[in-house]
Amino acid sequence: MFCPQCRTEYRSGFTRCADCHVALQPVLPAEPDNEPFPKLVGILDTNDNFVLGMAVAALDEAGIVYDIRPIPESERNFEGRLEPKWLISPSRIMVCTEDESEARLLVEPLQEPMPVEFLTEFEPDQS
Repeated sequence: MFCPQCRTEYRSGFTRCADCHVALQPVLPAEPDNEPFPKLVGILDTNDNFVLGMAVAALDEAGIVYDIRPIPESERNFEGRLEPKWLISPSRIMVCTEDESEARLLVEPLQEPMPVEFLTEFEPDQS
């Protein structure tokens, strides 16, 4: 006798699982088929909090499921850029391969670097 939930085997004479409180079955049911975890691809690398927020909003609006992961040190490519106050730790937006084309179209405008005048702090004219 087997519990169909926790898959524990019981001696004959038992009728209910002591843990799950469900009726035992004479044969252990087949293992449920678990769907494989979807393959994810990176569509946007950024260390700009505004860009990340706009990308996430676009993906949410399109109904695209995403994950945000930190970019490992070995894969970072943000050298030589000015660092305004809104920068965050480098992050990568990941989506399922099935959504890659649509997601890339949504975040493509965000790939452009900001003009230098927006990257520098505003200093009032002191004349």
